[in-house]
Amino acid sequence: MNLVVKLPAFMVGLVAVAIIVTSVAAYFMARNAMMREVEGRLTAVSQAPAARMSDLLATIDADLNALTQDRTVIEAMRAFSGAFAHMDAPEAELQRNYIEDNPNPTGEKHLLDSAATGSSYDVKHGTYHPGFRARLVAMDYYDIFLIDPEGNIVYTVFKELDYATNLVTGPWKDSDLGRAFRDARGLAPGAEPIFYDFAPYAPSHGAAAAFIAAPVFDDLGTSLGVLAIQMPVSRINAAMNAAVSAKGSVATYLVGRDGLLRSDRVDTPENDILATQADNPAVAAALAGQKGLEVYRDASGRTVEAAFTPLTFHGTTWGVVTEQPRSDLVGPINRMGLAFVVIGIVALGAATLIALGLSRSIAAPIRLVTNALSSIAQRDYQAEIPRLDRGDEIGRMADGLIVMRDALEAAEIEAREAEEARLASAERDRQRDLEEAERKRVMAAEEHAQQMQFQKEREEDAKRQQAERERQAEELAEVVKNLARSLKDMSDGDLNVSIDQFFAEEYKPLRLDFNDAVRGLKEIVSAISLSTETINAHVAEISNASRDLARRTESSAASIAETSETMRQMRGQVDESTREIGTVRDEAVEAAEQTRSSMKAVEHAEAAMLEMESSSDEIVKIIAVIDDIAFQTNLLALNAGVEAARAGEAGRGFAVVASEVRALAQRATDSAGEINRLISTTREQVKTGVGLVRQNGTEIAQIADRVDTIAQKIDVVAERARDQKNGIDEVNIAMDQLDGVTQQNAAMFEETTAATQALERSVGELWHLVGRFRGWDGEGKSEARDVA
Repeated sequence: MNLVVKLPAFMVGLVAVAIIVTSVAAYFMARNAMMREVEGRLTAVSQAPAARMSDLLATIDADLNALTQDRTVIEAMRAFSGAFAHMDAPEAELQRNYIEDNPNPTGEKHLLDSAATGSSYDVKHGTYHPGFRARLVAMDYYDIFLIDPEGNIVYTVFKELDYATNLVTGPWKDSDLGRAFRDARGLAPGAEPIFYDFAPYAPSHGAAAAFIAAPVFDDLGTSLGVLAIQMPVSRINAAMNAAVSAKGSVATYLVGRDGLLRSDRVDTPENDILATQADNPAVAAALAGQKGLEVYRDASGRTVEAAFTPLTFHGTTWGVVTEQPRSDLVGPINRMGLAFVVIGIVALGAATLIALGLSRSIAAPIRLVTNALSSIAQRDYQAEIPRLDRGDEIGRMADGLIVMRDALEAAEIEAREAEEARLASAERDRQRDLEEAERKRVMAAEEHAQQMQFQKEREEDAKRQQAERERQAEELAEVVKNLARSLKDMSDGDLNVSIDQFFAEEYKPLRLDFNDAVRGLKEIVSAISLSTETINAHVAEISNASRDLARRTESSAASIAETSETMRQMRGQVDESTREIGTVRDEAVEAAEQTRSSMKAVEHAEAAMLEMESSSDEIVKIIAVIDDIAFQTNLLALNAGVEAARAGEAGRGFAVVASEVRALAQRATDSAGEINRLISTTREQVKTGVGLVRQNGTEIAQIADRVDTIAQKIDVVAERARDQKNGIDEVNIAMDQLDGVTQQNAAMFEETTAATQALERSVGELWHLVGRFRGWDGEGKSEARDVA
């Protein structure tokens, strides 16, 4: 690619990069600033509904508190409750008077102040209803309820189907209003009100309703009932949508824990309260108590950016969410980006035109210089180089090209001269190389003659070495022949052999070693012969001893078996004795127990006799009293007889009675004396019996002690019998082990006898083998070694 193209392309590219980098940086900086501003505005817009809702809820809370403490409300609660209680069928009568017969249409029943029935309730309704209605209109409440302590709705402003019903037993007891009443009537003065979130309420034709309730107390702190308010839906919608236009793109709504809206959105035609589900990240975060911004797709698929914040009211958490389509937020940013693109394109076009003009002013002179440079490269030093009257780098480059051309021409002349000198020097070097080659040829011929002489001498040395090897082979054959003959004699059992022939000096050690080996073998065979005789004698002795020990071991085994059987019989007898001792011990223990039982019976008998003796003493005392009474009676009867005698005829009957009384007293005295004698005899007998019982108890105690002593001694005997049994068991175990060891010894002796017999046979075989050798009998064991 020519410089004419490269240069403008490079300049345009450089300008394009600069424009793109600058534009992108400026775009993102502006975009971030605008996004922060937009998000700030969205956050500010979302905070306003939350603040208005907080103010509204605080106002309702304060108004409820003021109503429950208002003197008029307290009087109205008393008045309506009293009038309601005196009515026979309040629900039917009140709904007929104020709903069914009310001339106002549905939704305007609250406009009727009096039903003109003349009843006490109607008079009070005409008195208090205008004030409550004015309060409802001023606060835009849906309804206000007065409920007595029994759960009767004694008054409402709006007059719906729940009017005059009971919230404990009536049809709406399970509604949120019923729950709010039951929770609120148990609150203490000054406690936090009860609030129930929006839910469909049947008496209001299924419309969404939320209730806040608080108890009403008189000056003495007595509960008069509960005042409840049905929350103002229209004011909640107004608070949420005050700054939102139906034609705008911003939507603000209030959402509950169930994800259903608690306010109506202005951008939808239908009523959204408890009908539209809001399931998005902003709602989840707000209900979790968080504040911030989220970007997500809404139910229609649009990408929206939402600001959210939580709102809490008496334990109920709502989320306040403000949404705006992402396209509305980033529209100005997109237009700004398009403007940056247009500006960049215009700047790039201008830079392209400038680059083309500049490249032409630079590329044309450079092309002339390039053509001249090509001519110089082809060694055309006569080519014309343009004189560029320019003071810039291109002019200086043309001047430098002229200087370079002159220098190249001079250098080429010098190069030709240097080449001619090089050729002359090369010719001289060639002549010198030819002379050196001739000298080397002469030296090679002389070296060849020397090698031929060396080869001849080496062949003569080889012949001498071959003759020496043949001589050594003959000597080796003679050595092998003599050695083979001697070994053949030895293999036939003849040990009286030796090598006496002369060997060469290098084979002399072999002859001497062979002769020494033969002498050593003679000595070994002689020693084996002597050892065999000794082993044979010892084996005979071992065999006899083994047989004798085997017989003794068998006898010992029989004795041990008899002893073991005797010990087993003794163990059986000891077991029987131990069982008998155990039986005797059990009987002794049982006798001791019976003796102790008898001792207790004796003690009881002694105690009973002592009680009899004590009772006898008491009887004696009683008899003494009876005797004294009889004496006094006799004395009185005597006095009565004297007085009767004094009375004469008039006292005769009384004298007869006195005589009978004296006779009766005398018989009582005689009977008491007889009883006293019998008791005295019984006391003596009881004392004798007590002494005998005590003596018997002492003897029984001594018997019990002796029985215990016998039982203890029997325990000692039983323990010793068990020790004997254990000792016999240990002896039996030892005898069994000894019997086993004896049996093992007997088996080992049998094996030893068999091994001894095998050893005798082996000694015989060894003696037979030694007998195969000849020439070792009677020879000295220290024969002198041959000397060559």
